[in-house]
Amino acid sequence: NKNIFYGQYRTLTSYFPNSSLAANDADAIPPATGTQAALRANRLAADALLVKSGWIIKDGQRINAKTSEVMDFEILIGTPEEEKLALSFKRSLAQLGIAVTLRTLDAAAFQSRLTDYDYDMVLYNWQNTLSPGTEQAVYWGCDAAQQKGRFNYAGICDPRIEKLITQIPNAKTTKDMTDSVQNLDRILMSEHYTIPLFYTGRDFVASWTRVNHPPTPSLYGNIMESWWFDGNSPSK
Repeated sequence: NKNIFYGQYRTLTSYFPNSSLAANDADAIPPATGTQAALRANRLAADALLVKSGWIIKDGQRINAKTSEVMDFEILIGTPEEEKLALSFKRSLAQLGIAVTLRTLDAAAFQSRLTDYDYDMVLYNWQNTLSPGTEQAVYWGCDAAQQKGRFNYAGICDPRIEKLITQIPNAKTTKDMTDSVQNLDRILMSEHYTIPLFYTGRDFVASWTRVNHPPTPSLYGNIMESWWFDGNSPSK
């Protein structure tokens, strides 16, 4: 955040950030990594978990103590911006003896690999609104995990989630919908299917002084169709 985003972003703690749909449970939120001390503590904790699971360090590599299998994987990248994040992640994992390969593809090849679920790890963001519906089944449902060309890129299949993605589009009240989405968010975060990245929580807009807009923004942020040109306003 400091080096790539100039300190303007915040760590994601929800799949529905900056909204009333976010569960924001303390147990599901990733540990803070704002200082070098916190980063070191997290790496030591990760090393202890890996060693406990039988993955030791030998000659600078993380290997399985029983099979000598090397722990390595590939991150699929679609844009130069994503490469910066992946390189930072790769450097952190190297300190744990984990080898990461970055593969940057053009748009067509990247989409083809996504469609076929052909990757170890990939950078992606799911689009949501303040009124989630049937798309949640495509994102997190068991059927979508088995069907190529869907959006369940983590391969999630959880009976608790199956129940919630049925309840969400059939909710009769805002409270019922909100409660179901928060429960979904709680499960998605606590199961650690993804590594949350960053968000801004605001829009950055530069406009001419003669362009006016409503004093109170929409719940969805800036709606350009509601802006207007005021010929009486002074120009700069």
